Amino acid sequence: MAQPRSHIPAGQVHDDFTTWARQNGITIHKVKVSAIPNAGIGIVATEYIKAGENLVFTPSSSLLTREVAVASVPTLPIRIDENGRERGVHKLRTHALIAAVLAAGSYKEQRPWQDVWPNHDSFKEFMPLLWQQEAQQLLTPSAISHVNRQRKKLEADFNKVRSLGFEVTKEGFEYAWVIVNTRTLFYKPALYQDALREDCMCLCPFIDYFNHSDEGCKVELSTKGFTVISDRDYRAGDQVFVSYGPHNNDFLLCEYGFILDKNKYDDVNIDSFILPHLNEVQKSHLQGCDFLGSYNLDQTGFCFRSQVALRMSLLSLRSGRNSEQLKWFQMYIAGVYDGAREEHFVREAEKSICDKLIDRASDVNQELNRLEEFEIGKGASKSNTLAMLRKRWEQVLNIIHELGVNMGWAEGKREE
Repeated sequence: MAQPRSHIPAGQVHDDFTTWARQNGITIHKVKVSAIPNAGIGIVATEYIKAGENLVFTPSSSLLTREVAVASVPTLPIRIDENGRERGVHKLRTHALIAAVLAAGSYKEQRPWQDVWPNHDSFKEFMPLLWQQEAQQLLTPSAISHVNRQRKKLEADFNKVRSLGFEVTKEGFEYAWVIVNTRTLFYKPALYQDALREDCMCLCPFIDYFNHSDEGCKVELSTKGFTVISDRDYRAGDQVFVSYGPHNNDFLLCEYGFILDKNKYDDVNIDSFILPHLNEVQKSHLQGCDFLGSYNLDQTGFCFRSQVALRMSLLSLRSGRNSEQLKWFQMYIAGVYDGAREEHFVREAEKSICDKLIDRASDVNQELNRLEEFEIGKGASKSNTLAMLRKRWEQVLNIIHELGVNMGWAEGKREE
């Protein structure tokens, strides 16, 4: 992302919230909210910052946690007992619970904070979950699968909260659900020890302003609250980032609605090109040795997991009695056999996967051209949705091109 050299005012609503934040115990040191060209709102340094400085502290009393959400709805059949444990048969996922409380208007104490959140229309433009199906189908295969999983969670959560008596509309809950999805921090205090990881989350005022980079400031949780600690030196005007984790751009697009121009963790998931070619016995063997799924390629090559799966696909396994065939496979996993016997076939399969991705990118590009011409014909402004799709597929093609160079191919085609 671009790093502005001067502060651009974010707007009065953000100034009002900053004032409110300071009045409510949030400390802000050497940073401020700023409009970021082509990136919405973020945090910039107001003066020189050294590595290791505390930049922002948000106290626990300001967090929107599961406990706060439960307490804000007295009629909800969930209670916290004297030992800090939940009691009640209608347990909701934390994501769904906080979204329901926001959508129902039950959480009103921090209105100035909610006033600076993105509106629903902006999410419809940048979040694939809320795109029209026509645009969703132009995502990469792994992103399509990701969005489908999100949709199932959203629908299940909505049905659950409605069954519990929350008076929420589908659109209102959808907006609140996306707010929670895009702005929560990992949060696991002592009473969460038995909680699933996906339930360990909270909303954190002001710190949720920080944008993501693959390297960024440390966000530290203590019993007192969250603290952002600078990871390096910053000059006045630099944008200050945190890191949401080691995620590729498909994940960032689906979960947060943006992609990075430069992302050292970027890769391309290829599950959809491998799993359909495995029979149930082959999948069972891969599952047993923890190699089923999560297959990726990047500019340096195909991951080891994918090479294991491709070798498995070569075995004619139709039952459990294939000890001789499995011997070499198991030796490859153990690292005592280099896989030379089937290397040619694996390389052919890898090349085929790349060619399929290239063909899909070409089809998507043609469809994007058609949609853009249609938008222009209507006199509509340039679509950010279509621009993001084009940019993502360009990134995929760049990865494959660099991979092709490393593998001895040219422009994705094998050199003769």
